[in-house]
Amino acid sequence: MRLASVDRINPGMYLAKSIYGTAGQILLRKGVELKPHYTKYLKKMGITHVYISDSRVPEAEEIEDVIHENTKIDAQIKLSNIFDDCKNGGTSSKVVVDKQMEEITHNIIDDLLKNKEVIVQLSEIRSLDDYMVTHSINVTVLSLIILLKSNYPYALVKKYAPGYMLIDIGMVKAQESLLKNRELLTDWELEKLHQHPILGYEMFKNSSLFDEDAGNIILQHHERMNGQGYPYGLVGDEISYLARIAAVAEVYDSLVSPQPDSRALLPSRAIRIMQEQGSDYYDEEVLQLLFSFVAAYPVGTEVLLNNGDSGVVIGNTPGYPFNPKVKVLYRGEKKVPHHEPYVIDLAESIHLMVMEVIEDG
Repeated sequence: MRLASVDRINPGMYLAKSIYGTAGQILLRKGVELKPHYTKYLKKMGITHVYISDSRVPEAEEIEDVIHENTKIDAQIKLSNIFDDCKNGGTSSKVVVDKQMEEITHNIIDDLLKNKEVIVQLSEIRSLDDYMVTHSINVTVLSLIILLKSNYPYALVKKYAPGYMLIDIGMVKAQESLLKNRELLTDWELEKLHQHPILGYEMFKNSSLFDEDAGNIILQHHERMNGQGYPYGLVGDEISYLARIAAVAEVYDSLVSPQPDSRALLPSRAIRIMQEQGSDYYDEEVLQLLFSFVAAYPVGTEVLLNNGDSGVVIGNTPGYPFNPKVKVLYRGEKKVPHHEPYVIDLAESIHLMVMEVIEDG
């Protein structure tokens, strides 16, 4: 299995991991040949990379998401219903909505507790259509992993989880014109968009699950440590620690997700951007916690090593997200095939490291 750019898919390549829609429906099934009309379909959905079968790397670990597939599908369906209810004026019973939210978050927490040696791979291929739902779920997962790694008690993790799941609830009533390419928004439209944390906080206050600390996650997740965030321009410790967690999780998932105004980045590039922004934007302790379990080079990524060899990532070791296991296939700039391809675990290597990701398919 290998991660390939949609722009470089060739005839005879086969999908190695199914692609799902928001409601859990299969958009493209594992094993399908990626013919030109499928490639066109993928691009239309905003998908930039897919997993393809590759007989050269049969050792590649089967990628398992950090939460169970049924948990994810159930969360997508229920959260989509909650968002639709809010968009339509809240016609459903508040009790029903709150019960659904509790079920979503409790199931996710239970899955995470069963998977303590967690490392997050780029395994979920997402389309533009389900962005807000999947983004909310992924931000929640990343944030809760950080909470659990910080040894927060189970009761507090449950209490704060709705704040992470609903960070963008204020966006559901935003006009579609405000969700287009943000470079095209007028100053007035941009200011209106920047009010969504306040709107989301006020909406959450009507829930029986409301907690002030959880509410501050929604209110402050776009604040930045140097005061250049919104809606209030808070600085440093003025920002809730829980919201600082959300900020790191939200930015990372935004960078690796397709959006109307930007392509999805590979994790290594997203991490590099966030490292460059550093303490100006984020709590450094939280940032390092995120980097401790997010794989910079997910299974299937083709990489160049500092000795000139190149190959495909076949696994990652918890605690060493920047040091994958690599099946080395080529040597030199001309990518001459190795007579005897070999596997190297960079977590156990002193001298070898990944220099860059190869995206020539």
